[in-house]
Amino acid sequence: MGGNAQKEFPLVNLSELTPLAKELNQTTDEINGIISTVNEKLAALNLGVDAWLDPSTTSKIPAADMTVTHLHRSTASRPVLGYAKLEDAWQLAIKEEKIIYQWNDDAREEEEVSEESYRPLLKASRDVRLRALEQLPQLLDALKREGERVIKTIARAREAAKAL
Repeated sequence: MGGNAQKEFPLVNLSELTPLAKELNQTTDEINGIISTVNEKLAALNLGVDAWLDPSTTSKIPAADMTVTHLHRSTASRPVLGYAKLEDAWQLAIKEEKIIYQWNDDAREEEEVSEESYRPLLKASRDVRLRALEQLPQLLDALKREGERVIKTIARAREAAKAL
């Protein structure tokens, strides 16, 4: 075999991306509208409770791949959908759980250190927002369970106070 053995890839003309970009941006606007509407409706309920999905049972939100940063250290990141008061407003949110795995030579075992950061869902990437919307029914169930738990806790505390 002689000559030029390079594979030929079809080139996409930039003008072909223009309608796709327009459609993606319109879709993103729709996603943002849905999130804003849900935020408004939940805020109007004045629940005053936060809830987060269990990350072990919800893996649809895209997570960063495990990346090795050092021979004895690696990190993983896991976004979790929730509802909380952020930036002075109750809203759908993403909790980013960053887990750092590092080897402890003294203890001869791996240690796990986790850090959490929070941001409004509306400030997350398009992919995260889209995947989060798929989990909205689960989050609404979690909010209901949390509200019921709070009511029961207050009722028990009320009964305990009466017994004093």
